[in-house]
Amino acid sequence: MALKEAIKMGKVLNMIEKKGFDYDMYPGIAEQGYDDKPLICANWNPPLMGRVYNWIEKNHGEEYELDWSDEWMRCADCGKAIRSIHNSYGWEPCYMSGDCEVLCIECCKDEDTFREMLEFYINHDNRAIASWAIELAEKEGFKCFESEDSCNQYETGFHVHQNDSPRDLAKYLRENLTGHDFLFAINCVGQFDVKWMVLVRKKEVS
Repeated sequence: MALKEAIKMGKVLNMIEKKGFDYDMYPGIAEQGYDDKPLICANWNPPLMGRVYNWIEKNHGEEYELDWSDEWMRCADCGKAIRSIHNSYGWEPCYMSGDCEVLCIECCKDEDTFREMLEFYINHDNRAIASWAIELAEKEGFKCFESEDSCNQYETGFHVHQNDSPRDLAKYLRENLTGHDFLFAINCVGQFDVKWMVLVRKKEVS
């Protein structure tokens, strides 16, 4: 962006801030399916904000992505934008949650970071890693519960046969697979169902 246009953009954003409108500026997008470019999020419904949206899209549409504030959040490490809500039937989170932070898919690919974030999911029946994290979990020693060659596919959804319960399976694992950690992983998301698997590994002896 030319200096003159950059100054004009800054004035526009400063103006809407002075008018009492909030916006979020992200240095990039760490979300699968998006170009990694700066993202500006806001409530674009008010007339003034609608005009700002049209101006940015017309003059800087190639340089900036525009979207709604309630659909995005910030990676606690790199500061890039990650979706906080689905935008399609097959959407999966491109992030991992921790006790006090959320990190994007790219930051989680760091081995030490992934190992630390994974602790939030281990031995919990109400948390599951996304499909992109399965390979990373396997590098941490997790393997399929039933077989190392093929994982049993569990299903939870609206159809009669899709009634597998993570809570029931977790109870079984705690009672019958002592000495092991378990991890739930979602590997397929549909319009009316979710398919998931279970990974286990032997607990480290301290």
